[in-house]
Amino acid sequence: LDVSSAVAGDVTRSGRLIAQTQAAPATVTLTSDPRFLPPREDLEIDAPQYLRDQRSAYTDLRSQVMWHSAPLPSETVFAGRPHLRLQVASDQPDADLWISLYEVLPDGSAIYLSSSAVRLRYRKGGLDATPMVPGKPEHIEVPAMDFFARALARGSRLRLIVDAGPH
Repeated sequence: LDVSSAVAGDVTRSGRLIAQTQAAPATVTLTSDPRFLPPREDLEIDAPQYLRDQRSAYTDLRSQVMWHSAPLPSETVFAGRPHLRLQVASDQPDADLWISLYEVLPDGSAIYLSSSAVRLRYRKGGLDATPMVPGKPEHIEVPAMDFFARALARGSRLRLIVDAGPH
């Protein structure tokens, strides 16, 4: 993941999904503070095409950051349960992270593919709660996303969203 160009809450200035690791890690800050987030009722979506709806991606949420891949050079079949590993530092002993994956078609429309979530105090798995040490970065294995299978269209991009806001 390359977050050097990412701005939290701005779909038009996302980071990039890249195949190689970066020499120096980049950082992005997510804000999960009720003073900076829209009221929950503003985020509710009741649309018949909710799997294709992008209102949440274009809502200014400082609690989320997103990355986009380069356009796929040919139709690509994805099947399975995607995994994600993040390096996370929190200013609190606990937080929740929600992960979503979308296909963004060449026309700009998006299709929901899969998601996962992790409560940071249970980041090591099992039922034992281990609070985060505020300010200390840790590698977090996000539980595998839900299974999906899809032929992604030529020219499509993957959109990955990490959100620390209320759900």
